Amino acid sequence: MKEANYWNNKENCLAESKKYKTIGELQKGCYGCYVGLKKNKWLAEAFPGYKQRAPNGYWDIKENCLEECKNHDSITKVKKYAHGCYCSIKKHGWEKDMQFKEKQYEEREQVANGYWNTKENCFAEAKKYSSAYELQRNRYGCYVALKRNGWLLEAYPPKESGMKPMNYWKDKEKILNAASECSTKMEFKRKHGGAFVAAVRYGWMEEISSGFNKTIKYMNLEDEIHCIYVYEINEFKACYVGRTTNLHSRDLSHRRGRKHHDGSITYDGLYTFCKKHGVEIPAPIIKEEKLNGEQSLIREDYWVNEYKNNGWNVINVAKTGRLSGSLGAIKKWTYEECKEFAKDYEYKTDLKKANYCCYDMCLKNGWFEEFGIKDKRPHPNGYWSKLENVLNAAKQCTCAKDMLKKFGAAYNSARKHNWIELLEYGKEENA
Repeated sequence: MKEANYWNNKENCLAESKKYKTIGELQKGCYGCYVGLKKNKWLAEAFPGYKQRAPNGYWDIKENCLEECKNHDSITKVKKYAHGCYCSIKKHGWEKDMQFKEKQYEEREQVANGYWNTKENCFAEAKKYSSAYELQRNRYGCYVALKRNGWLLEAYPPKESGMKPMNYWKDKEKILNAASECSTKMEFKRKHGGAFVAAVRYGWMEEISSGFNKTIKYMNLEDEIHCIYVYEINEFKACYVGRTTNLHSRDLSHRRGRKHHDGSITYDGLYTFCKKHGVEIPAPIIKEEKLNGEQSLIREDYWVNEYKNNGWNVINVAKTGRLSGSLGAIKKWTYEECKEFAKDYEYKTDLKKANYCCYDMCLKNGWFEEFGIKDKRPHPNGYWSKLENVLNAAKQCTCAKDMLKKFGAAYNSARKHNWIELLEYGKEENA
């Protein structure tokens, strides 16, 4: 467990960064260290090849674009390695004024006509390259000869490249063997994407799903993989305290919102607060790491109260503590527990309102159909296109606002067909 402000120490960050070859690996392996390096502008020192992002308006200066183009041999390379410069060149129409460095061509040994028609020559050349793609880029003639003569798979066997041969997943037995290594549909799709697609295409998914382990838990709450983080907005002495198992992913959801299946995006209290007050969302600060599920809920509540006691405005919306929060009060929703709880509900929306954790587990495992839980659709298509049905709905309401709340689709249909003046609302019942 790291102490507070551990990653604000330069020596700690640099020592940790030496364990990783790239910034991407560091970001996945130790996000707190990555945030500390980025916030304090130490990334270039930790990774000498790191190129600092150009400040706003930098590429609107023609001289800067001219200087950058001298490092590349074509506009295509500029687009790939300095996209901001490329966009500015296109925007201002500076293409003709740009000067690129001369291309460096590798001198290759010329071969006689028919040289690549010999299998031994092709194989000797293919051994110099690790993949068929690399061979294609460097010795196209050899690549074409291998492909034309059917030698390509022999030169680069599928096992070495990690690829399965064509039509491999048409064999049902191979798909069943691949599925036997997995416990859920999601794991099957993630580990064996080709087999999953083939199973869906040929209608074998139902048979395969029946063999999955129904007692799988999506998260082992005993694993010490949780951390407590906080966003401090010092200008307003406000903060947001949270817990997660993946800080990088959670940070992105705070900044971008969560996109739902219907295309809508919802934003949490942190995003709303920062947008309302016109400030940027700060970098998260890790308070504690390597906690199990129950500890993370308890410590999250501790830090919320700690900030409140120190005079901070805690902008968390959801309750914190052991008996509440995102882990569903430490309850482990297995197949049997989900089935037992869901038997009292007919529709998905009702189950979701009753217990989101149970609903989420059923959704991830695809148990709704098995449990007999249906989508709630009280009225068929075109039901509210009939005036009689709209009038009946209006009689059950006291006013337009009440109708919009209870029968939104009926009210919108009335507006669409200009039936608003025909609506007769029922009288409000006396309490």
